[in-house]
Parts: sequence; C-alpha cells; structure tokens
Amino acid sequence: MSKPDLVDIEGEACRLEALLRGVLELFDASLDSVDWAENWPNASESLREFVYTAHSRSRDLTALCRRAYDNAA
Repeated sequence: MSKPDLVDIEGEACRLEALLRGVLELFDASLDSVDWAENWPNASESLREFVYTAHSRSRDLTALCRRAYDNAA
C-alpha cells in the first residue's frame, strides 16, 4: 500500500472516530433525560456499550493506520 492510500484510510478512520465520539457524548448526555432509558435500561446500556466499543475500535484503527504509514517504504 502506498503512503497516499494510507493517508486516505487514516483520514477516514479519524472521521469515523470523531463521529463515534460525538455519538457517544450525545448518548451519554441524554441517557438520564430520555424516558425509554428508564423503561428499557438494558437496551439503553447495550446501545451505549456498542457505541463505546465502536469508538474504541475506531481509535485502534486510526493508530494502526498511523503505524502503517510510518512503516511504509
């Protein structure tokens, strides 16, 4: 893979990470104020955990892209 390809992939990974961070922040901020969170606490916690895991994995992907770029010939 060329460095330009890795830059494009890293850029997409960074955008995904930022998007998921925003979703996680919005979800955490509204968790207490949403009626369905009280009615279905397991569902809301599962959704929060899913978004948190996706955000964590996107950070891992961003770091992997940066390492690949640094190691590219």
